[in-house]
Amino acid sequence: DSVASVKSTMSTWLEVSEQREALFRYLSLSQRAALSTNETLTLTTVSVAGAVFEEQQRALQNNLRNNAQGMLEELYSAPSLTSMLEQAINTALAAHFPGLNQRDTRVSCHIAETSQTTTRSLSEIVLAYFVDNSWPAGETRQYSNLGRAPDPQQSNRAADDQLHWERSVQTLAQGLMEQIKTQLSLFWQAAGRAGPSRLDYFAAAMSDRFRVSLLDQQQQANISTDQSLEIQTRLLTSDALSSDSASALRVEKVLLGESDVSFVELAGALMIRPIESETDAQAILYTPSEGVLADPDVEELKTRLQERVNSPKQPDDWKNYLSRPQRYFDISFSTSTVITSPLTGAVFPGLMRTVIEKQAQNLEYGLEMYRQSKGTM
Repeated sequence: DSVASVKSTMSTWLEVSEQREALFRYLSLSQRAALSTNETLTLTTVSVAGAVFEEQQRALQNNLRNNAQGMLEELYSAPSLTSMLEQAINTALAAHFPGLNQRDTRVSCHIAETSQTTTRSLSEIVLAYFVDNSWPAGETRQYSNLGRAPDPQQSNRAADDQLHWERSVQTLAQGLMEQIKTQLSLFWQAAGRAGPSRLDYFAAAMSDRFRVSLLDQQQQANISTDQSLEIQTRLLTSDALSSDSASALRVEKVLLGESDVSFVELAGALMIRPIESETDAQAILYTPSEGVLADPDVEELKTRLQERVNSPKQPDDWKNYLSRPQRYFDISFSTSTVITSPLTGAVFPGLMRTVIEKQAQNLEYGLEMYRQSKGTM
């Protein structure tokens, strides 16, 4: 066909949302977002100077870097532990103190025996109670907030406020880990700079990285075009992945461990295998660090992964797929084995939820270490 004919056909595709989405799949997320708001699109062509596929790879890698930069910008906006604690305090006390910013609450702590008085923020008091699970011996506390003016019509309000603050500190401290995990979940559910939730944005970026790696394997003839299309249909559509799908592929998560009860999931890793009746399709192992690996034998892929994990040259790389307690307490890298487990639901949002779960485990681990160190860590 002539260039004009091809452009005409592609222009027609741009008018159909499903076909337009397919054409945009290898663009960066920011490019797709910008184009999606433009109802009228025109096509132009530019001559490629040099090797075509090398230029294609440069464009694809630039788009992935653009996605990575967007992810970094979102992570830079992640709240600190103090910010999450302050938000949890505001939420918990909002009913009793409507409209009052608890970040401005100050606690005057007095020890009569030493005549020592210190002033601390409410978040500091919650953390201190979390560490000791009790009040310091002989200490009394007076809470104040300039935004909470006395009310002559409610003579008991000041005393009620003091009691409510005191009891709330205990309640918040005893449920601190769950409160912080809730705030972390809210961060990922909230809309980011790109519009959708941060979870959806990161899942889309993970999907793009997988797609580019899959294309690379297809162009190297390590997997067939038909299998590549089947994988994209199964994994990269917005429809939920169903365990009873009629697809010829089985999608599984990858786990590492030493016994039936101690296996832990490698965040972001996937195993894609043909059903038993398929003999010509490749099994595929995907990890974010190494991309797509293809082999007819699933067990061979497991062995290759196990060798990498157990290699003394690469143990720290694979620790990034696990939470901190999993790295140090749950499994031994030197004796671990690899298994797979069925994965259901939308694939990449599901993988991202696993990453967030491990992030929450890291926060819980850090808080526990902080408590065990008596607040010195």
